[in-house]
Formats: sequence, C-alpha cells, structure tokens
Amino acid sequence: MVPEWRKRHRMIWMRWAVLLPIGFVLAIRSLPQKGYSPELTGIPMGKAPKTVASARDGNVLAALHAGPDGRVKQLELRLLEPLTAGPAALYWQKAYLGRLGSKGTYRFVLDSTMTSASPFQLEIRDPIRNKPLHQITF
Repeated sequence: MVPEWRKRHRMIWMRWAVLLPIGFVLAIRSLPQKGYSPELTGIPMGKAPKTVASARDGNVLAALHAGPDGRVKQLELRLLEPLTAGPAALYWQKAYLGRLGSKGTYRFVLDSTMTSASPFQLEIRDPIRNKPLHQITF
C-alpha cells in the first residue's frame, strides 16, 4: 500500500472507531422501553383461585378459573404433548385469543364480554391449513 493510502486508511478507521460506539449507544437508546402485556401475549401468569369448569380433548386439558367474585376471568390450557401442527391459533367463541406453541401451561385473561354467552366454545386451529385440531365445549 502506498504511504498516502495507508495514512488515509488509518484516519478512516480512527473515525469509525469513534462513530461506531456512538451509533450503537444511540440505537440501543431508541429501542422502546414498554414491556408486553400478559393479556396480549399469553405469557404465563398466576392462576385464578377458583376452578369453575374443566374439560379434556386428547392431549389438551382446559380449565376455566374465576376470581373471588365468582365470575370467569381466566382460561388455562395445559398441553401434555406438543401439537402436531406446530404453533397453533386459539379461538374462544370464534374470536382469536392467542397462540399456542410447545407443551406447557398457557393462561389467558377473559373479559366479561367473552364470558357472557354460554356454552363456551374453545377451538385450537392450525393457522396454515386452517383446520381445527381440538374443539372443547364448556
């Protein structure tokens, strides 16, 4: 490399050595600070104290839990084995409630409009083929 090019190359890298860390700090500071709501993401939360109803369909255990006032407030699903279709969509009374993945326990908060009309229909669907995998009625 010619000495003049070597000098330019060194100057360019010295500038980048200063600008890159500043850019990283600014990028991290621009990330949103808010967390995600458990009602929207299906993140496991504490179990409601009183079980109102429960049902089973294959490897899926479903239970409705109520708060101290006796109204249904929470849906708890326990997948005993992974679903055959991979991630699945969960529908409550034909309205999208959330997503299910691997085996484990999932809890979803239900508002009063979702629990007003009985019998309650719970459906787990394959989102790609749009076919029902499990149907549970409470």
